[in-house]
Amino acid sequence: MILKEENNIGQIQQGFYADIIAVNENPVKNIAILEKVNFVMKDGVVYKR
Repeated sequence: MILKEENNIGQIQQGFYADIIAVNENPVKNIAILEKVNFVMKDGVVYKR
């Protein structure tokens, strides 16, 4: 892997860095849905539920 972070990124599981957002639709099909984010996690810490 280019970044040499394969042991820290790329999966959603304990011990990995986590930057995640959750929306109700596929943003590829409806980019406007990114204005209505339901859940935000940065570095494993939840900022919005």
